[in-house]
Amino acid sequence: MAGAWARHWQTLWPEDRSVRAPLERLLRAFREHRAQLAEAPEEASSQDSLQALARQFQVSFRRHPLSPTAAIAYLGLLAIDLRSCAAPSPCAHCAKHRVAAP
Repeated sequence: MAGAWARHWQTLWPEDRSVRAPLERLLRAFREHRAQLAEAPEEASSQDSLQALARQFQVSFRRHPLSPTAAIAYLGLLAIDLRSCAAPSPCAHCAKHRVAAP
């Protein structure tokens, strides 16, 4: 399912090679991250891999402002941040923003 979605998503990209190349790098980085997670032992943490992926997203966001690449990099960073907030042991930053249940 994810592969089919990614193929369809790529058909929506602009034709301009200068716009497509950074998007391809982001997609490759995400796929490498998924492959690392799939190969990791069950007890391994995904934290190092997520941090490396976040760094790649940050670099892309800064290098390609006001572009489709920046938008996708931003969404990737947001997803990583949301994932860390939903983790069983949230960071202090996320814990202070959580609303107590009624």
